[in-house]
Amino acid sequence: MAWSPLLTPVVETAGRPRGRAARAVGAPTTEGSGSADHRAVPPHGEVTLGALLAEPALRAHLLVGGGDPSATPVDWCEPLAEALASGGSLERIAVFARAGELPGAHAELRELFTRLVAHRCPVVVVSGADGETRIGCADAAAGGAPAIVLVGAPVTYLELSRLVAEKNLAQDAHVLAYGVNVHRALSEVLYRGSGLATMAREISRLARCPTFLLDANGAVLAYESLGPGAVPDPSELVRLLAVELDAGGGEPGREADRRHARLAHVALEDQPVTVVTAPIVLGEHTYGWIVIVELEEPPAAHDVAQHRVIAEQGAMISGSEMLRLRSVEAAEERARGDFVHALLHGRFANVHELVARAAHHDFDLRARYAVVVVAGLLGVPSTRSLERQRALVRSIGDLPARSGQRTLTTTVGELLVVVREIAVVAGRGRGSLDQGAADVAAFARLLASTRLGEEVTVTFGRPGQGATGVHQSYREAQIALGISQRLHLDRVCGYSELRVFAALAAVADTPEGRDFANEVLEPLAQVGFGADLEQVATTYVAHGGNLNAAARELQLHRNTMLYKVERVSRLLGLDLRDPEARFTFWLAHRIRTLSEVSAAVDSEFGPGI
Repeated sequence: MAWSPLLTPVVETAGRPRGRAARAVGAPTTEGSGSADHRAVPPHGEVTLGALLAEPALRAHLLVGGGDPSATPVDWCEPLAEALASGGSLERIAVFARAGELPGAHAELRELFTRLVAHRCPVVVVSGADGETRIGCADAAAGGAPAIVLVGAPVTYLELSRLVAEKNLAQDAHVLAYGVNVHRALSEVLYRGSGLATMAREISRLARCPTFLLDANGAVLAYESLGPGAVPDPSELVRLLAVELDAGGGEPGREADRRHARLAHVALEDQPVTVVTAPIVLGEHTYGWIVIVELEEPPAAHDVAQHRVIAEQGAMISGSEMLRLRSVEAAEERARGDFVHALLHGRFANVHELVARAAHHDFDLRARYAVVVVAGLLGVPSTRSLERQRALVRSIGDLPARSGQRTLTTTVGELLVVVREIAVVAGRGRGSLDQGAADVAAFARLLASTRLGEEVTVTFGRPGQGATGVHQSYREAQIALGISQRLHLDRVCGYSELRVFAALAAVADTPEGRDFANEVLEPLAQVGFGADLEQVATTYVAHGGNLNAAARELQLHRNTMLYKVERVSRLLGLDLRDPEARFTFWLAHRIRTLSEVSAAVDSEFGPGI
């Protein structure tokens, strides 16, 4: 690419006047352009009062009152009569008046300037001002007035308005041309898809200053320093700048200027540092910041104006690059999530598809895996919760793992599902299998304790080999979750820990087992309050027939508990005071619970591999 050299200064500096007018005694005056505070840099290299006063038509002037002329932007010009008649805001508008239009009495003149100040008028240019007019304006300025430019030579409104318009048009064209060159250079980086680090490098090259790309939380996405100097402590600068941005630091501005670059001042190692910051705004949300560090203190006005343009163009192009990278990451996450879903449910067209997709996602079909299921975490889907889901899915892989262990994470409805590779244990036999189960149990407890809070249930299946092992482990984790929720077991529970249900799994899948459970429990379902009576019976059986303990758990009176136990016994035709009857009820209840959970889980699965 043929890169044109940096353009000529964006901000003009007002020169000294060739002639000096008489100074009114006691008035706050500045002859010519005066000396400006170097920190008072006008935003965006706009045309300022100081630049206008450097023009030949206004060089022989006397400036009365007002602030720093180099920091007073002027966009337009209106005659005094029109400005007073409009009644609107006069912000950034120079008001032109001939000396004969001004009232002669000092009180009336002061009242006139007070009205202009109320309408936010920054400057009044008085043409053909004589000695009497100068004294009156100086007196009015002492009581509060806009900047007053007294011009002895006759200057017409047409000349002044043309001057203001030409300066603004020339300035806008100059900034636009420079912005186009910057945009072209950064667009080539975007076109190449080189990433944010290369983008920061190009911005640093254009600005000849250290450059940071920060995310919305103030974390550094990229940092480059290609110029002759460098930031002595980048991390400390980023920390201080994050505080400044959070506090709304920098220059105050209108909401319409929210996307524009601004200056911020921080103290780094007891030295003041000036930075140009521009927000990376996509839609209505801020996704990050471009930060250009000014190495000179105080910074040159010309450099600041150029760096504003670079920062704004960089923010816009970097935002497009961030969107591109996010879309790539989102596509990769969706593809990985689809693969995990296919593993969990055993939904591959054939073995060839399984092998191809496993190779693409670096999934070793010879390794052993276990599945961990987390319930009660994701909640109702919303824009914010979906972003939290994606953040959780990305963060699970950061949990401690042995070298080479794979962790694949996705969401299935309101569940967070983690496929965890089990480390290979030396030796064979039952000892190695027990070690694998212990590893997945330890991972599940680590997951529950460090990432998810106290309101979740974590269950896991037994380890298995390859895709078939993942499919079976997920089914077991789902069964463990259903049983844990129905029986209010521990918040972290594995299928292998539910030994009774594991032993009854084969019985629950047979017609004989289901018929036995229905025959024993059906009478409770045929009467009102059957669920309440079933809870009374299961609690009574769980406490080994201890009536008082069961009544305390259910918060019932002992007599009420006794009445309900006797009613259940009559309905079932079993005397629950007898241990054999209690075992019969317990067995039927466990078989039916396991059968219902298994049916609900199996409804999620389609045909296998």
